[in-house]
Amino acid sequence: MSTTVGVVGLGIMGGAFAAHLVDAGVRTYGHDLLQPNRDALDAKGGHIRPSARARARLAQAGMNMLDVPISGTGPQVQTRDITIFSSGERADYERARGLLAYLANSVRYVGGFGAGSKVKYIANLLVAVHTLAAAEAILLGEKSGLDPVELLDLLTGSAASSRMLEVRGPSMAAGTFTTPMMNLRELC
Repeated sequence: MSTTVGVVGLGIMGGAFAAHLVDAGVRTYGHDLLQPNRDALDAKGGHIRPSARARARLAQAGMNMLDVPISGTGPQVQTRDITIFSSGERADYERARGLLAYLANSVRYVGGFGAGSKVKYIANLLVAVHTLAAAEAILLGEKSGLDPVELLDLLTGSAASSRMLEVRGPSMAAGTFTTPMMNLRELC
């Protein structure tokens, strides 16, 4: 029996997920509103679907769907340095856990369908707070005459560190933001 997976949204993160699955030999279908994202999956060897309408139709066809939002940035997805918050039927999660392991260093079951999105929203709140605090700390150091790169090194080796300081701090300290971690265009 071959494994088939569908990915809805093929932007920075979803496109990386789909590529990881194709690389692992998983038959991967995907949908995205933007043609360049669809073209990238097609070029990689994936299969494009014309619509993201799924759950009820999938259930009628005997297929299952999980809600699997992630915690991590676009660059972290590339290196599989993310956590997946999987939700849905427990049996479906158990069947999909091996596939999800292709995508993340941590795969967690959090409950019934939709619970993963709830955890993701809470995680996003904390990410925003921690990112803002890290940016304010780096800026305060710079305005105080400290070298931001050296300050970052000092802070990440101390009790003041946070995952957002570690992940986003280097771009803040260097004043370079060339690697997109998300694309607001894809949210519209």
